[in-house]
Amino acid sequence: MSWISMLYQTYENNAGKAGENGGGKALLSRVAHMLANAQIEITIDKDGGFVSAAEVPKENRQIFIPITEKSSGRTTGIAPHPIFDNLSYAAGDYEKYAETEKSAEKAHNRFQAYREGLNAWCESEYSHPKARAVLKYTDKCGTIYDLVQSGLVKLDENGKFAKAKIQGTPYEKCIVRYRVVGTGEDTTSAAWEDKTLSDSFIGYYLSEQPGERNICFVSGREAAACINHPKGIISSSYGAKLISANDAIGFTYRGRFITSDEACTVSYEVSQKAHSALTWLAANQGVSFGGRTFVCWNPVGKDIPNPAMDFGAEIMGDTAEHFQKKLYKAFMGYEEMLDDNDDIVIIALDAATTGRLSITLYNELKSSDFIRNYRSWCESLKWRIPEFTPEGKYTEPVHTLKTRRIIDYAFGDEQNGMIKAADKVMKEHSQRIIGCMINNQKFPRDIAHALAVKASNPLAYSSINANRVLAYACAAIAKCHNDNQEGVKYDMELDNNNSNRSYLFGRLLAVAEKVEQTAMYVTENRESRETNAMRLRSAFVNHPMHTWGILEEALSPYYAKLSPRTREFYRQLAKELLYEIGSACTVAGRLDEGLLNKRLEDVYLIGYSSQFHDFRSNIEKQEEN
Repeated sequence: MSWISMLYQTYENNAGKAGENGGGKALLSRVAHMLANAQIEITIDKDGGFVSAAEVPKENRQIFIPITEKSSGRTTGIAPHPIFDNLSYAAGDYEKYAETEKSAEKAHNRFQAYREGLNAWCESEYSHPKARAVLKYTDKCGTIYDLVQSGLVKLDENGKFAKAKIQGTPYEKCIVRYRVVGTGEDTTSAAWEDKTLSDSFIGYYLSEQPGERNICFVSGREAAACINHPKGIISSSYGAKLISANDAIGFTYRGRFITSDEACTVSYEVSQKAHSALTWLAANQGVSFGGRTFVCWNPVGKDIPNPAMDFGAEIMGDTAEHFQKKLYKAFMGYEEMLDDNDDIVIIALDAATTGRLSITLYNELKSSDFIRNYRSWCESLKWRIPEFTPEGKYTEPVHTLKTRRIIDYAFGDEQNGMIKAADKVMKEHSQRIIGCMINNQKFPRDIAHALAVKASNPLAYSSINANRVLAYACAAIAKCHNDNQEGVKYDMELDNNNSNRSYLFGRLLAVAEKVEQTAMYVTENRESRETNAMRLRSAFVNHPMHTWGILEEALSPYYAKLSPRTREFYRQLAKELLYEIGSACTVAGRLDEGLLNKRLEDVYLIGYSSQFHDFRSNIEKQEEN
């Protein structure tokens, strides 16, 4: 129950924001209220007399409406909202204009239930003048007539509803909101914005709350148990519920319980507050990966670096040192705002079916642990990522890898210039990565290897995407090795002292590609095509020494196009690397030819990338000089 307890605390800590516009994507709902879109606004006087009717402007049609436990999750049954509801409930004359006897009967029963509920509220000690005015108006059973006279509702030649809609919504489902004028109160005439009306209903409904009273597992207080919990937490899966027990034939409880309250008891007030808090957080801070929504927050409402939003990836530097300084400064800002004992909560939600919402990940951390783990992840999973500026200039800023791109590049295919993984793959692997991120766990080896396989086939991508996949593969491979402390520490810079056989072969492959690229560039027509090294990269991984023989032979005409000084530089570097490779493959004083052609480890990509970047850096330095 820790997740619902934490959400309840979150609501209590932010209760002052309930029902108020805080500038976010969604508002925090009050108890026994929910957001709805109103299409019709009717103005009446304090005695229930009709004044006017108008269509609600689309930009401000979203309002909070009072609800009951039953109406909040209604589907096919009759469950009216207390005051603002759709026409089939709130219009007493709807049945006169219905097309069929069945729909007329349904409308009649709905209105009777609506009037009964509103009347009970108005006769209680929590009665409100605006609610009484709405009751008087609806009792006249002339709502549809007034809307027809106002031009909002159209009728056909038979005097029945025409096949028309208001803002794309059928008449039956159009929600009506009321403006009450002449009450003499120092409040807004808009009933949906009147806090006194809202407070009146909350007081009434909590006092009349139906259901057996029991000890709430969350608050520890005796209260009426909630049976029908809210839905609509995730807008894309609106009908899915987190808490639901509607199977009374033994399957749900599997013999462990007889009734749902034996499994857990949550009071109506706690359920409303917890679900409102989660809905609010998911709308404003939730991030979806393939349909699975991740939410990370501080229950008190303090700002935190959100790992699901790739906070670390938004910080970029020209060099590793520059990136490190900017990242440290950014995290220091959050550390100053957060106390060490502040809680950080992360939850992942996924709709297993259309009616069931599951929690696939839940974790609570103290802010000190969260900041330390997340910063360590950002620091250790960085690389030079190829980008184009808005002006079209090629750059390689250093930043942390983005979660979504890791999965796209590891498991996706390129289409129309974009690399995208399937939603099912995205949701599962994103949870693994975010879990590693916040818990200081090692980078998944299978994902790093999948990236390496993709990077070893550059011809499957456009040039810029091939370079990005390579950068992501190198960062993931380096982190895997560094996490496991496997000897040498790998980073972005070229390591001339690294004697790893695969690393050296990767450097040698970079030499072959650079020679061919340079030769193509210095020719008169400045050719631009895939090099032999790119085409044979997959073969090079499986049979490095054999493939090198093919590449070396193919390089002869390209060496001839280079200046003597440049030609000697690359040839000498290739010789030195071959000598070091031979030393790495010498066992008991003898060269092991089988080891020369053994499949390369994934770190060859780091050697390749680092050597290639070193070539580029040297050229830039020469140009500056």
